[in-house]
Amino acid sequence: MYLRITQRHNRDGSSVTYYALAESVWNADEKRREAHVVHSFGRADQLDRAELERLVKSINRVLDDGNDAAGSATTSDRPEIEIERVFELGVVLAARALWEELGIGPAIRRCAEQAKLTAPHETALFAMAATAAVGFLHYIGIGPNETDEGDEEAARRDSEKTP
Repeated sequence: MYLRITQRHNRDGSSVTYYALAESVWNADEKRREAHVVHSFGRADQLDRAELERLVKSINRVLDDGNDAAGSATTSDRPEIEIERVFELGVVLAARALWEELGIGPAIRRCAEQAKLTAPHETALFAMAATAAVGFLHYIGIGPNETDEGDEEAARRDSEKTP
């Protein structure tokens, strides 16, 4: 389950944001995942913040009581980690490592080999997945947003280099 945030754009150019508690469910007929709204919290500008706070408190109470006997760390025991910056190449390297560790790359390569495909399908699919990962990082606000003058100059020089 996750907190789903959707936006609707009006004809006058304004936009309205809605919050909902949703879950991802498998639709066997369509053979794809679909979002199923469990509860709608309504418009963000009319949100009952106290309702969300009660939900969070309730969830935390269950999680704190549900620690296993091995002594898993509670949220107060964990150090706070703040991501200051994500470099694009780091995202791609992390995505490639996950791609291989989860067996996605080998599975695609195996299927392409069995079908005697010569085009770089696995590379194209990885590029699409990595692009989606970078887009997600931007969406949740931890991707690189702004650069200082030195970084812009370096990026311009790098873009002018030809391989």
